[in-house]
Amino acid sequence: MTSSSAVIAWRTPEPSGTRVSYGEDPDLLTHQAGGGKPVTDHVVRVDGLRPGTRYYYSIDLHSEALHSFRTAPRKGSREPFRFWVVGDSGTGGLAEREVRDAMLAATRTRPIDFAIHVGDIAYPSGTEEQFDRGFFGPYARILDGVALWPALGNHEAESVNAATQSGPWFDAFVLPTAGETGGVPSRTEAYYAFDWANAHFIVLDSSKSSRAMDSAMLRWLEADLAAARDADWLIAVWHHAPYSASVDDTRDDVNSLEMRANVVPILERAGVDLVLTGHSHAYTRSFLMDGAGDDQATDPRHYRLSDDLPSRGQALHKRLGPNGGTVYVVAGHGGADADRVLARPSSAVVDAGHGSCIVDIAGDELRLVNVLASGAPGDSFSLMKRR
Repeated sequence: MTSSSAVIAWRTPEPSGTRVSYGEDPDLLTHQAGGGKPVTDHVVRVDGLRPGTRYYYSIDLHSEALHSFRTAPRKGSREPFRFWVVGDSGTGGLAEREVRDAMLAATRTRPIDFAIHVGDIAYPSGTEEQFDRGFFGPYARILDGVALWPALGNHEAESVNAATQSGPWFDAFVLPTAGETGGVPSRTEAYYAFDWANAHFIVLDSSKSSRAMDSAMLRWLEADLAAARDADWLIAVWHHAPYSASVDDTRDDVNSLEMRANVVPILERAGVDLVLTGHSHAYTRSFLMDGAGDDQATDPRHYRLSDDLPSRGQALHKRLGPNGGTVYVVAGHGGADADRVLARPSSAVVDAGHGSCIVDIAGDELRLVNVLASGAPGDSFSLMKRR
């Protein structure tokens, strides 16, 4: 999704034609896009749309079914927007459905504009059947109306080849490679960027792509951040949490260690505001941190806070530019069996139980709420930019 285009994709059991009818009036779907020879994997790009506008559409195979989406605001706009963050959900079980329903209930009067999945979308190994059970099935009524921006989890990584961009995860999504949704072209669907209003999002691959300092992904990351200096908000997304409160992660796998050692310094030098990850099956929120490359950030000089004890609902004030601090949120509590948690020095808040996060951005304020499936109150905080 962009402010002027949308990509609509679907799969059919037998080859069929590919055409989408759409328009701003649900009773007048007067525009068509698509065509070509019959296929089973259908991808239609609809161009020439207006920013921040709702469009209705149907695919000819199911012309009786009417869907709709809203285009992104114009790049740089300070129009408020809302998105959903979920991770480690793809079991197809009851907990995943409860997390989904809690989000839908919390956003009934103000729906989400798009969704981010921080990985582990389809357990246990990301096969096509597991995608249907753990992703397309549970989220069917969400996916036909909003764009979903996914990060590759370690479970999906078991059945893909990132170098050739092949396997069920790459088949399941149509992701930008040429900078068509904003940012520098990555030339791969494994990692990419997109713009939404006054925010720039960077989605990295912590599972299969090299995380070495001289790797293609990190060279692209630095170039993309340099080109995004005009964005009010910089948000990074990947799977393996660099800072976690999960007891099961005390061993910290090499993916997490390399992301903390090699990627975190690049992000903090560029002034990235928020990092969203999963892998640990829990919710944790860090302090407003800077320069914490050591194991668990035990040095309090790495905490850039106006208050020594950040509480739920607190507003964190961040000065503009590099070294103003970054908040790290682990949102791996979307449906898989919950990990035991133990607060570490880098953990400001830890929530137990399944859930997901709702993020609102309006001008110079970012607000995140942890929506627990149990209905219990979860963490919330605001990040305010000082100008």
